[in-house]
Amino acid sequence: MKTIFVSIAFVISCASLSAQATWLQKNNFASLSRYGAVAFSIGNKGYVGTGFTNVNTGSVDFWEYDATNDSWAQKANFTGSPRGLASGCSVGSLGYVVLGRNGNNYVTDGYSYNPANNSWTAITSFPGTARGNTAIFSNGNNLYIFGGIAVTSQPLTELWEYNPVTSTWTQKTSMPGFPRWNAAGFSIGSYGYISCGTSGTSSFVDCWRYDPAGDTWLQRASLPTSTGRAAPGAFTIGSNAFLGTGLNSTSNFLQDFYKYDPTANTWTAVTSFAGIGRAGTCSFVLNGKGYFGLGNLSSGYTNDWWEFSPGPVGIEEANQLEVSIFPNPCSDFITIENNSNSVFTVNVYNTNGSCVFSKSNANTAFRIPCSHWANGNYIVEIISNNLRTQKQIVKQ
Repeated sequence: MKTIFVSIAFVISCASLSAQATWLQKNNFASLSRYGAVAFSIGNKGYVGTGFTNVNTGSVDFWEYDATNDSWAQKANFTGSPRGLASGCSVGSLGYVVLGRNGNNYVTDGYSYNPANNSWTAITSFPGTARGNTAIFSNGNNLYIFGGIAVTSQPLTELWEYNPVTSTWTQKTSMPGFPRWNAAGFSIGSYGYISCGTSGTSSFVDCWRYDPAGDTWLQRASLPTSTGRAAPGAFTIGSNAFLGTGLNSTSNFLQDFYKYDPTANTWTAVTSFAGIGRAGTCSFVLNGKGYFGLGNLSSGYTNDWWEFSPGPVGIEEANQLEVSIFPNPCSDFITIENNSNSVFTVNVYNTNGSCVFSKSNANTAFRIPCSHWANGNYIVEIISNNLRTQKQIVKQ
């Protein structure tokens, strides 16, 4: 196979992240309107399935989204029982769908999806109490399931880890905050985050960071609003998370959206969602953009689909740092060359926001092995003197 070498020059100076984010409506999801569906991305494709098409009618249809063509293709049906309010996430080349509610019954089973052969495989059932409305995140190796509501109708603070290699579940340290369901889960680097959610009587704006290495929790900055919310949408692009929409405690569907910067531990309002306010959405990230839609509206359910662009980084032509990255696309390795001799940090993130590579105090050329990465899109982040820029690469 012919290798194409592309040199990408980064110019980092007094960068501003104030460029306005944008929303663009795409082709509708190609099946029935629903809420409580699962979504994840693997390689260059996104996947959406399950969910409630009315109050207690779960579904099993499963669809692949191609962002390049803005098109949907139906794939093999989910092989578990029809359900909604399950949790879905990808690790490497496989996607996972676990837990949820089938009619009025919560379930404990889970399944992995392999897009290479379009097949589903049962995994070890969850050993805890059956539950739904859980939050999910991944650190790139394992899945983590948080909170939810169980058959006892009590909100939970439990955290469980699923190891895909051994197909085993392990209960971890519970979150110190209030018990809740319909929280948002996302990951940035090696950390997982839980934010918002409801106890049934109160809705929250707090945010908690989980460190899998130490099995510890740390409270982080709350959303800059007094409006707590249940069932918001959330996704990670590079080293920032984006969270918004949801249902507040007075049953109003929301449109506001926020960006979380883990380095500064700050939330900043970004362009509000351009569609109708909603809750119970699903989302994934492809090519440095968020894809977001479906959900519960005040008027019923929807199948609309939207693309979120976080906006370009503004650049001022001063104090330049030039870094080259090649080849792109890559298969075995990528080379990082610093042409300005400034010390910098390099982080590489997959589309789940998990950090697959990190190197600090870099000031010379070096290679990053990438043959073990799953094929797909990655974000390379370059940081120097607290300034930052990001660029997409493709692993083939």
